[in-house]
Amino acid sequence: MILSILDFLDLKVYNEIKDLLIIIDSFSNNWGIVGGIPRDYFIYNKKQKPKEIDILLQDLEKENIVKNIIQYLLSYKKAYIHKTVYHEKFLTGNIRFKEYNIDLITARKEKYETIASLPIVFPSDLISDLFRRDITINAILFKKIEFKNGIFYFEVIDIANSIEDIKKKISILYMISL
Repeated sequence: MILSILDFLDLKVYNEIKDLLIIIDSFSNNWGIVGGIPRDYFIYNKKQKPKEIDILLQDLEKENIVKNIIQYLLSYKKAYIHKTVYHEKFLTGNIRFKEYNIDLITARKEKYETIASLPIVFPSDLISDLFRRDITINAILFKKIEFKNGIFYFEVIDIANSIEDIKKKISILYMISL
């Protein structure tokens, strides 16, 4: 399934983050949107006005794409940046861009030396990253495939039958635990 960004994102939101997405695209052609946006698109089946956007970037060459994007934004788009954080150990970063909370995540695999320890992370491809997600409905990827006439297009990647799980809904087993 192919989606235009305007299939799942409100036009006003897109116009406010479009420049940021173009910058991200200039650093990596291999990226996508994960987390709440794909999940909520299939749950609510409507355009969204999210305040948080999770961008997954492939960086197999270990070029520190996340760090480089943050540094670029601080140099050239500082007026729109309210706060940035870079977590070198986890290959992730966070940008408060305009009114949006943008998580930049390097696609990765994780290794745990002991139970309940923090992971040791290794760059991976986008699909491998989806296998480390906590639950199936968080393992949907809108993978960027094209930028044409000012619009981004994405392929829906669903490696865990997440969309079917969403259609089944979540059943409550024990109400008191909520």
